[in-house]
Amino acid sequence: MNQSEALINAAMRSISRANTIYLATTAYGIKSQALLFETQGNYLMKYSMGNPPVDSFGIVDTGSELIWMQCEPCEDCFYQNPQIFDPMKSSTYQKVSCHTNTCDLVHVHACGASDVCKYEITYGDGSMTSGELGSDTISFGSLRHVVIPNIVFGCGHVNTGIFRPASTGIVGLGQGPLSLVSRLGDLDDHKFSYCLVPRYSEIDSKLKFGWEANISASRIVTAPLVDKYPYSFYHLRLFKIYIGRKVVRPPATSDIIIDVGATLTFLETSLYESVEAAVIEANSDGPKPINNPPTPLRLCYLDGTIKFVPKFIFIFFRANKGLRLNVFNVFQKINNLICLMMAPKEGYSIFGNIAQVDFKVLYDLQAKTVSFASADCSKK
Repeated sequence: MNQSEALINAAMRSISRANTIYLATTAYGIKSQALLFETQGNYLMKYSMGNPPVDSFGIVDTGSELIWMQCEPCEDCFYQNPQIFDPMKSSTYQKVSCHTNTCDLVHVHACGASDVCKYEITYGDGSMTSGELGSDTISFGSLRHVVIPNIVFGCGHVNTGIFRPASTGIVGLGQGPLSLVSRLGDLDDHKFSYCLVPRYSEIDSKLKFGWEANISASRIVTAPLVDKYPYSFYHLRLFKIYIGRKVVRPPATSDIIIDVGATLTFLETSLYESVEAAVIEANSDGPKPINNPPTPLRLCYLDGTIKFVPKFIFIFFRANKGLRLNVFNVFQKINNLICLMMAPKEGYSIFGNIAQVDFKVLYDLQAKTVSFASADCSKK
């Protein structure tokens, strides 16, 4: 696919998604970073599992918690280019018993043969994984290699859905107890950050843990997390959006989920309608938007005809500053069109990864905050 086709394909996948979201460490904790590889709207984290280690590439997902990968024997699996992990060939692999607190942390679980904990997870886009819960040694790091034993993960034997050949499963970074950041615990200071490069950049994005995750900048926007179901998600309260000189306010107590796994930004339907109207009003003296824009997008102009691109500033409740987005966080070129990379969603809003490109985003699970700082993510 060319770049425009890949972007539309990623947008369609995010529509489906929105319908769902010790060894090499010191006493002072982890200081490490992992590489993220962008592929058609998703960001993949490279890590290794087992002994001997097998390389894997999991989709980074702040909207879920379990780390899982395809495992032999594969009864029904999607095609993947990397080697499929065989737990029987790892000397450090252990099955998790179904009579353990760890097994109880999985929402859908059952007892399998030999007391093994069986799991099943279905995602909003219809994708699913089922298999057995296990633990093994995970390692990652581009600057400093970090090795952590006994990481709990899903060994998927039946895995279906929209997965690209480059990926081997999902790396959950949500707030739940089974996520990678929760499992690292005190070792990573309960924080992580990433800096997403623009699509099709030749530079890889970075995912950082512990000390390395901290950000320093002259302007940092910090907002408190909202404790709300689903509790593994990262919710912020959205107060208002500035679009040029116009102020758009969401319905009362409107929340927005920060989701690196979604491509588009989704806004609750009535809020989206107001945002779209404000963009059209800002260009009322120029050419009209085209009819029948490419699905699932709602607002597109012919390239070169849009005269005024209004600034977008998101104001989160109790944030110290407003978050001003770059033009490319809001509008993208698709063939001969310039399109608003937002879509309506009934009931709730999602802040997708296009809106987060070229920002350092820090999740501090102890302080219960998310911070944003504008950055050139291609530089470091």
